[in-house]
Amino acid sequence: MKQRHRDRLSTASPTDRSSPSSFTDMLRLSRIPEVVPKDADVDAPPTQAQCLVLAATIFWGFVELPFELLAAQASTAAALLLIEALVSASVALLTLQGITWARCVFAILCGTSITVIVFSFATDMRFYPVWFALSLVELITKVGAPILVCRKTPQKDPG
Repeated sequence: MKQRHRDRLSTASPTDRSSPSSFTDMLRLSRIPEVVPKDADVDAPPTQAQCLVLAATIFWGFVELPFELLAAQASTAAALLLIEALVSASVALLTLQGITWARCVFAILCGTSITVIVFSFATDMRFYPVWFALSLVELITKVGAPILVCRKTPQKDPG
C-alpha cells in the first residue's frame, strides 16, 4: 500500500498540488522579497511640512467647531459634530506619530469632509458669508492635508 502511494507521487503531474515539485516551488516563494516590511505599522516620522498641515487641520477643526455647533439643529447633530472633531483630531495625532494605518483613515476622513463641504459651498456662499469663509479655509486645509500626508516620505540612510 505504501509503495503504491509513493509510485503515484513520483508520476504526479507538475500541476498536481500534492507533488514534491510543487512543494519545492512553494519553498521558492519564501525567497521573494517582501512587499510590505515587517514593521509596517510604523512609518517614517512626518516631515515638517506634513506636521504643519496636520496641525493646521486640527487647529482649524476646533476653530470652526463653535460655528458648526450653532448651526446644529438638534442635540444629536451637535453630539455627532463633537465626536467627528475628536475622532479627526485623534487620527491626525496618530498620523503625526507616524502610524501608517492612521494615514489611510485620515485621508478617508478628509475625503468625506471635502465632499460635505463642496455640497454645501453654494448655499454658504449665498446665505452665510461667514460660514463660507470658514468652509473655504477648511476646504483648503482638508485638500492639502491628504496630499502631503499620504505621499511617501523619503527614508534617511542610518549611516
